[in-house]
Amino acid sequence: MSYAKVILLAYPYIDKAVLQIDKQIEKRCSLSFFSTEPCEVSVEKISTLISDKRHLLFLKEEVDKVLSRLSDTERILIGYKYFNNRPIEGFDYKSRSYFRRQNKLLDKFTKMLETINLDENIFMKEYSKIPYLKSIQIRIDERMSA
Repeated sequence: MSYAKVILLAYPYIDKAVLQIDKQIEKRCSLSFFSTEPCEVSVEKISTLISDKRHLLFLKEEVDKVLSRLSDTERILIGYKYFNNRPIEGFDYKSRSYFRRQNKLLDKFTKMLETINLDENIFMKEYSKIPYLKSIQIRIDERMSA
């Protein structure tokens, strides 16, 4: 598993995921009056959503810092592959060197994540249970096994 790929694929949509979590929290709170589940269960679910939101916002902030330390060319490469940015004129995305550069850049990004104390173990412990990130991980795993 490449947790760095999960992070890069999730990054451009974190704000939308956070808005969805906010809507879920609001809905759970407003419907709690009609719920038949114990109060503790409702509170635990809302607490988990709030925790997920905090983790996603923190992750976005940390990735912002890492991306800011990359060169313009590296940001263009990452933007093209992971953020669906369009290539700029003269951008060669079909050559063998492009694929090698992407692999090197993913390794560099992974090492940069480790310097901010976000390695694979921490990612699995803190982030892998967040449904948004978990769904991205499942898609990556399915592509790799196909």
